Amino acid sequence: MYNHRLAKLCVEANISVIPIPGPCAFVAALSASGLSTEEFSFVGFLPKNASARRERLMVSANEAATQIFYVPPHKLSLFLEESSDIFGDLRRCVMAREITKMHEEVSICEIYFFFS
Repeated sequence: MYNHRLAKLCVEANISVIPIPGPCAFVAALSASGLSTEEFSFVGFLPKNASARRERLMVSANEAATQIFYVPPHKLSLFLEESSDIFGDLRRCVMAREITKMHEEVSICEIYFFFS
């Protein structure tokens, strides 16, 4: 139940946490993120419509649980900009891609870091 604490300590000590393949990519990414796994919400892809997308992000911003979004690479910049406006620059963010594959990447920092 509290396995995320070990992953968090490793992340803070700059020790790589490498997930093993599981039932789906977001579970593997979450296990390596250091974010709380006690309660999380899988949001998936956001709506294409700007106002509907903003409305959904506002709902997520009010939740304390870890939020998981799927974001296509060509929409990542827009997602970071919109989520920064709504969640605030200091919200912890983990971006993961190619999980459990040779070119796996996991970036963990506050949202503002991706703009600097």
